[in-house]
Amino acid sequence: SSGMWLRTAARAARAARAARSRAHGHQLLRTAAATPTIIGDRILQDRILSRRAQRVRSKYVPFYADVHTEEARRNKIEQELPAKSTSDSRVKIVLPFSSDTELREQYLNYVGELRVGRFFEDLDAIAGSIAYKHIDGVTFANPVTLVTASVDRVDLIHTLQPNLDTVIDGAVAWTGRSSMEIRLTVHQNAQHGETIPNLSAVFVFVARDAVTGKATAIPPLVPATDAEQQRFQWGEENKQRRITEAQHALDKTQPTSDEISLLHSLFLGEMQSEKNDHIFMSATKKGSTRIMQPQDRNIHGKIFGGLLMRQAFELSYLTALEFNNMERPQFEALDDTHFLHPVAIGSVLEYNAKIAYAEGSNVLIRVDAVVAMKNERKTTNVFNFLYKCDKMCGKKVIPRTYRDAIEYLTARRLYHVGLEEMQRLRGAFS
Repeated sequence: SSGMWLRTAARAARAARAARSRAHGHQLLRTAAATPTIIGDRILQDRILSRRAQRVRSKYVPFYADVHTEEARRNKIEQELPAKSTSDSRVKIVLPFSSDTELREQYLNYVGELRVGRFFEDLDAIAGSIAYKHIDGVTFANPVTLVTASVDRVDLIHTLQPNLDTVIDGAVAWTGRSSMEIRLTVHQNAQHGETIPNLSAVFVFVARDAVTGKATAIPPLVPATDAEQQRFQWGEENKQRRITEAQHALDKTQPTSDEISLLHSLFLGEMQSEKNDHIFMSATKKGSTRIMQPQDRNIHGKIFGGLLMRQAFELSYLTALEFNNMERPQFEALDDTHFLHPVAIGSVLEYNAKIAYAEGSNVLIRVDAVVAMKNERKTTNVFNFLYKCDKMCGKKVIPRTYRDAIEYLTARRLYHVGLEEMQRLRGAFS
């Protein structure tokens, strides 16, 4: 009978959903297990406790017997996605550097300071945990995969001290239909009333249907306070900025008349200046090649994004160090970093760094991560690191080829937009 058929179909649907839920839960538990940082162990324990609690709270998910197509079923589930608050996704982790010497040792660099690259790994791992917390307990048509689309910005506002306890705190600050912006801060003096963090970071994650690969809707974020509303508004502004920048990117449109005039003046200046007044971008190149190992995989079986950030940072540091006459440069920011393609285990990954723009003592270094394959080369990531190099203040870095000129102008745009963002950031925390 039709009633018997509906009951059978309902049982089958419940079983399928339960299987997808179990698979999704196992993915969450593996998020930190494959993350090669000390933070990973802490996140793993948090995920285990969260999943146990969720199994207790879980309820029967109704079968929509009146839905006859997959698209209609998906639309119905999307319409019923619950709203989430900022507190639902918040993650706070304390690194007790003042008392745990073994932990501190894992973060120290060759001069006894904290390694910024290690914090890149931690921030990416924590951002991933925050993203999954935002969708915890939510029913989807199919399992959902959350991936890092970009790192909008990471600013080092105050130098990190190795002997102070460090708090990493973050939550979802903005959501679109299928994307979310996650804001994180690293504090060392919050317990003493300091409102400005040592480090601030903004990650963008996107949700994909694990079966179809298409974008899928996520629960909307509802800001509860004025501060949360402000951060949500920033997220909306950042989205519009990213759209505008993509539309006017120099791989799609030609340079502006002012930019063309600038390139011409650089050419004339190079013709007339002394040889030691400038250096060509191509002369600042540095590179490294690595084989990607399975120990550095993420839950999707690809290479952990935080590792790529750290390795690119270390090469950019060496590039800045050499440019600064072997005097240590000061890292300022990571700007507009894109994760274009996942990096597979076993890939031969080449990092190519060069100084793309310099103004005063500020130097913007571009690092391209390229997978070298048998018959092609594919750029998987583009990183942009800002340093202060006092020993080479005023040294001109100029392009020699048209490709270099486009990268020079792109870096120049990033630099000036980044200055505005830094001012806004300091105003927000002051």
